[in-house]
This record gives sequence, structure tokens and C-alpha cells, in this order.
Amino acid sequence: MLRRHAQALWAPSNRGYLYQLIAAAGWTSLPWLPLLPQPLALIEVGASAGLCLLPDRYGYDYGRATFAGEPMLRCAVNEATPIPDSLPQIVWRAGLDLNPVDLADADQVAWLETLVWPEQAERLANLRAAIKVAAANRPRIVQGDLLGDSLARLCAEAPKDAHLYCCGPTPMLKAFEAATADWPRAQIHVEYFTPKQEADKKGGFVVELARSGQEFVIPEGKSILQVLLDAGVDVDYSCELGICGACEQRVISGTPEHRDAILTEEEQASNTKVMICCAGCKSERLVLDL
Repeated sequence: MLRRHAQALWAPSNRGYLYQLIAAAGWTSLPWLPLLPQPLALIEVGASAGLCLLPDRYGYDYGRATFAGEPMLRCAVNEATPIPDSLPQIVWRAGLDLNPVDLADADQVAWLETLVWPEQAERLANLRAAIKVAAANRPRIVQGDLLGDSLARLCAEAPKDAHLYCCGPTPMLKAFEAATADWPRAQIHVEYFTPKQEADKKGGFVVELARSGQEFVIPEGKSILQVLLDAGVDVDYSCELGICGACEQRVISGTPEHRDAILTEEEQASNTKVMICCAGCKSERLVLDL
């Protein structure tokens, strides 16, 4: 799911989803967290009690690999799931919330428990165990929202050699980009859930596949990806919106018209790769490493 390396993870959430996730059968982000450059710094928006800021303090059972700890989160995986060799190395963490939950307040803890359905006994047990971990470790939670300067102040506290990563709804991404405006662009990474731009389907150019020698005229109204799939070419793809990166291809020659939300401005300017689900072409011919 993640296409960009990051040394600081931005984890958006809301309370209902957050605590269903913690009490559920697994922590879905753990497989890719250790794959990022270490150590990590975590910033969470909507942190509530900060349970999602402690992925390195829990236990995980992935069937073919287990990491000791409590709660023990059992996770269903398949062969494509990247099982880590170790837990992530997290050296700095902080959260932001309009109304942080105080785990020393029994009423607030009871409210968290109501977010788990009554029949989900294992989830409730996991939630209670995670609350104990958070109560003992006390992750820092700042009261504030995206509309003030709290976000920018937290970003400013992150290690200066860190890479900051953000995924979530567009308004939050814009707030994140504004808060990190003075950071080097190479250290800022965002993943959109909706397209930043409409796909370029003007057509009128030729796509050449360098390895097979095949050539295709891209007509108006169709993307490069659609034309290749219609012709039976085996290419990876997923979202078809330019937001996942699955269809990325290496450009040998030609000038793409980029419309994706994956590549940085520098990467787009280099014209060395392209997302074929949404890109057009500024030149008459685009040669791909396919």
C-alpha cells in the first residue's frame, strides 16, 4: 500500500475506528512499518488516548511469525503480506486531538470500552490490555486541531532528518502540507485517497512497449492503462485514479503529462516514470520499459 519510504509516519484516525482497530484481530500497519528507514517518529491526528502511537509495545501473531507482547493481536495474512523481522524502532511520538482521553479517568476509559460490540470479547480484552500499556507509557497527546498552529508545532518538533508521511482525506493532507511547507520536499510524502486531478484522456499519441516491440495508438477517452488491458497486456494496476502507485512504469523516452498524486514534483519533472492509469503524453510517442 505504501509506495514511499518515510522515517516519520502520520497516522490519521477517528476514535470509533481507532479503538475498534486496536481491539480487533490485528494491527494492519505493523508489516510495513519496519520496512521504512529506521528509526521512526510518529505523529497521529485524532490520537484520543494514544493507543495507536504504541505499535512497538504490543504483541503480534501473524501465523508464520510471532512477536511477544500484550495485547497479543492476531492478524490474518496471505502470502503477499510482508512479515517483518522485527518491531519498528520508534524514537519519538506525539498525538493531536480536540479532546484527548485521560486514561486516569475511569469514566473516559469506560467510554472507550463502549466502542466495542458486547459480543466481541477478544476485542474488549485487547483494548483493555492496550489501555494498560498506554497508561504505563503515557504517549504525549497535545490538545488542538488542524485549524490552529498545533499541527505545525508538532511537525517542527520531529527530528530534522526524518521523512514525514501523511495519508488521509484531502483537507487533512492540505493542512499537513501547509504545516511542513518549510521542510525539504524530498522529506515530505503524502498519499491521497481521492485524485488530485482528472486523468488525461485526450489521447492522440503512440505508446511503444520497448521489450515486446508492440505499439498502441491511444485514442481520446481512454487511458494508457485501459488500452493496454484491452490488448491483453499484463500490467499491474489497482485504483485507476493515480493514488496508489501500482501501475507505475519506467519511461525510456517521451514526455508524460503527469496527473497522479504519487510522484513528487521533482520525480514528475525527471520524466523517468509514469502512472499509466491517469497520465497523458506531451510528445507524439511515449516509450515504456514493458
